[in-house]
Amino acid sequence: MISKQIAILLRSYMRAINKRFFRHGNLFQQNTKAKHIDNESYLLTLMNYIHQNPIRARLSRKPVDWEYSSYRDYAGIRNGILTNKSLMAHYFDSSEKFVRYSEDIVEFVKKEYWFNSKSWHDSESWHDFYALEVPPIAQL
Repeated sequence: MISKQIAILLRSYMRAINKRFFRHGNLFQQNTKAKHIDNESYLLTLMNYIHQNPIRARLSRKPVDWEYSSYRDYAGIRNGILTNKSLMAHYFDSSEKFVRYSEDIVEFVKKEYWFNSKSWHDSESWHDFYALEVPPIAQL
């Protein structure tokens, strides 16, 4: 089961960091949670949401600028070993189409949710974002 594999990966990572920096305890504040993804629209929504996190946190201006994201792998800029590129190939014919789709979604979300609210974190838009389903690929 994938959740067990992720748990093993996180424990190994925690041990390595703790050993390297002479520390102990958890690296993350709370336990990770797994949720079953049962439709394509929700999968694409989650992927875009994750890739937009550095933008919302004002750590970068574009998803490609954040070097710690899988976005660079899916965009064909980096050849990381942790991403499942066959997953993206199922939805996009090329990395260029993935990039174009992602950029369109970022612009859509900025216009609809980020710039139309007085304060992103204090507004209802923040909560509405979780319910947002991105437009199907064919509509963009």
